[in-house]
Amino acid sequence: MMEFKCSVKGEYQGTTNIRRLELWYSLKNNKWIKGYVQGNRVRGDVLYSLFPGRYVKCSLFYWSKQDPPYTLSCYEVVLIPEDVSEKDSRCREEIEHSASVRFYERESGVAKLKEMGLPMLADLVMWLPGYHSGLGRGIFDLKYDSTATQKLLEWIRSGESWAEGAEHD
Repeated sequence: MMEFKCSVKGEYQGTTNIRRLELWYSLKNNKWIKGYVQGNRVRGDVLYSLFPGRYVKCSLFYWSKQDPPYTLSCYEVVLIPEDVSEKDSRCREEIEHSASVRFYERESGVAKLKEMGLPMLADLVMWLPGYHSGLGRGIFDLKYDSTATQKLLEWIRSGESWAEGAEHD
């Protein structure tokens, strides 16, 4: 019998005013999951074939006309098979919890995330494609300790949402 897998995707973009990076994180292996990159140097998808189960999906979005311009959202996602036929691998993404942060500068976001004990999110911010550049090499090679992964889950389950500078409103 063939082991069933779910087809899901992330994305990347490094254009003039908009940059985005969406990746999946393995709670079991404590690392960003390496997917198949499909696209060009500036924009494309990261395709995954994952076993049903629990993951974290994070989306980092930069838009120069947004205040603050950086938005990082993370979701605790359960992949649930919908059709288990041999050729079909459709799964439903069920979001259980989410948390988000917004910040002005890449450096301030990285510093805050490191301070929170979330090095994998600090790295994600550093990996955001720059102007007309794609995904960096080696971004999927880092492995984090289980304590950091547990902090990531706790943060997402807290539902925390904050924006840099909002404390002054």
